[in-house]
Parts: sequence; structure tokens; C-alpha cells
Amino acid sequence: MTATTPTHRDSKNPVPIPVEDAIAALNNFRRRQVILLTADATEMPTVSDLAEQIAATENDCPTDQLTAQQRKRVYISLIQTHLKKLDRAGVIHYHEPAKAVAPTEATAPLADCICALHEMCRP
Repeated sequence: MTATTPTHRDSKNPVPIPVEDAIAALNNFRRRQVILLTADATEMPTVSDLAEQIAATENDCPTDQLTAQQRKRVYISLIQTHLKKLDRAGVIHYHEPAKAVAPTEATAPLADCICALHEMCRP
């Protein structure tokens, strides 16, 4: 069996990256959270801000009840793995010296995909 490339793409909300990169970006909870938080941000979120929000979601608690270890665990994984992978794919732009993240043209369409999947996959 061979893979085929779709010949039609909906121009209403195109994602300007290869499908493999989009799937890789979406196949991890922390990367999906980075996309959603970056797409919704009014200012460039810092890695610390992202780590705190993601840790709170993962641990099902408010940010003021997180332990330093819970924050650190997420922060390190974002720095070492997830942000670089998303940046290389063009999903976000990671400003490493500032430890901040900015959206790209792909961020909002991928956030829309995540939201659509949440709607379609509700139990």
C-alpha cells in the first residue's frame, strides 16, 4: 500500500507546514498545550509561563499549588525537546535567548485543529 497526497486542500484554514510535521506536533500533550497557549496569548509567553500552565493542567491543580519539582519537570522537557521540535517544524518560533515563544502562521490553524479534535472526540 502506498501513501497518497490529497489533491484538494481547504483554503479556509490551511496549515502551512507538511502534514508529517503537523502530526508530529499534535501527537504529544505538552506540544499541543504549547500550541494552544501560544495561539491564545496576547503577549509572547515565556517558557516559565508555559511550564507553569502545562504543569497545572497535568497535575490537575491551580498554579499556586504546584511544587517546584512539578514545574521543573515540564520546564526541562519544554527546553530540551518540545520547543525545539515545534520551532524546527515552523509551528512556533522559540526565542532561545529570551526563553520566550512567538506564534507563526501555522500556530493558529493547528490550534483550531486541536480544538476541532477535542470537539469530535468527546466521550
